[in-house]
Amino acid sequence: MFRLMDLRATVSPVLGQAPEPPARTLTAAAVAPPTLLETGLPFRELSILIRADRRTRDPSYGIHRWWARRPPALVRGVLLAAFTPPARTLNDFWRKFGEPVSHLGGVRIHDPFLGGGSTVVEGSRLGASTSGSDVDPLACLIARHELTPPNGVALGMYGEGLADHLIREVGDLYGAKSRSWTPLHWFWIQIVECPGCHATSALYRNLVIARDRKKPGAVVRDVAQTVFCPDCFKIHGLASRARHFECCGRHEIGESTFSALKFRCRACGKSSDHSALKTLKAERRLLAVEETHPRHRRRIRGPRSGDRHRLLVADRFLARHRGRLALPDGSFVGPRRDSRPVSYGADKYTDLFHPRQLATFGSAFAWIRECGASAVTKG
Repeated sequence: MFRLMDLRATVSPVLGQAPEPPARTLTAAAVAPPTLLETGLPFRELSILIRADRRTRDPSYGIHRWWARRPPALVRGVLLAAFTPPARTLNDFWRKFGEPVSHLGGVRIHDPFLGGGSTVVEGSRLGASTSGSDVDPLACLIARHELTPPNGVALGMYGEGLADHLIREVGDLYGAKSRSWTPLHWFWIQIVECPGCHATSALYRNLVIARDRKKPGAVVRDVAQTVFCPDCFKIHGLASRARHFECCGRHEIGESTFSALKFRCRACGKSSDHSALKTLKAERRLLAVEETHPRHRRRIRGPRSGDRHRLLVADRFLARHRGRLALPDGSFVGPRRDSRPVSYGADKYTDLFHPRQLATFGSAFAWIRECGASAVTKG
């Protein structure tokens, strides 16, 4: 991918004397001819494509959320351009970019800083023989799984079996299956107690739940903004990007109780951080539910009595079936380089999830443990 020139230094020091400055000579032993990468990489168009791809999900990269993954579209473009003569038109480049063809068959690509594996994955998709190395063994493990996916048919059958089990086991905790609106996301808000005056207040950075971004790949909504009232928690859909709205008085969209890593009490004005609030042990209140429909755009509504009832059912389910669920039973131990999440009030791993999540995850992992994940690779 990169063309290297051999830089050799000739040094002839004489004993007892200061050495002469080294005479450096540049030897072009094997200089490859320029390619499209050096002469005409369409970086602007690639940048537009990368931005549009930010909201898409590639199953190969969904294995692990790598902290500094290079955009796959950029890596694919660079690899193709590095092996495309400059005389070729950009139309030829983009045709190859979009084709599922082994355009780099016979090419060997090695990534010495493997990271999230984008180079080896995209190189393999283009037909190249790829390899990589990294000081972090986790990077190698992730890339190995990205390059060796499980049997698709077996995985599909395994997934259907798991989904059927969860519907039977915990489906009632999410509501009956409907032909119209289907719950997709649940929005929560923490209700914290001020350490100074002991008044309770919601913890929020602003009053916006969602916006219609009007960007490629973003969710298209019927309203410009969906906001909530910090006093009664009513949900409002605003037709414009207004900065304020009326409900229990006038509220600014950008008003907050948490900024600059500090909570500011609405009653007494005292500032506190998460460690003082023990945020993870604070009350979690269901704020809103986002629903999807086969013929309409998504909508966000306030919680109903049925939504709250199902949360109580989840509490009872977890208490009754906890012994047979596959739940993490460990506790956080010290010393820790980072005080979180202990400083936020978490003692055990289960403190990071609410009861319905624990019921779902616990049921899923128990089923996987009983069935054996090795079934995915059979075929």
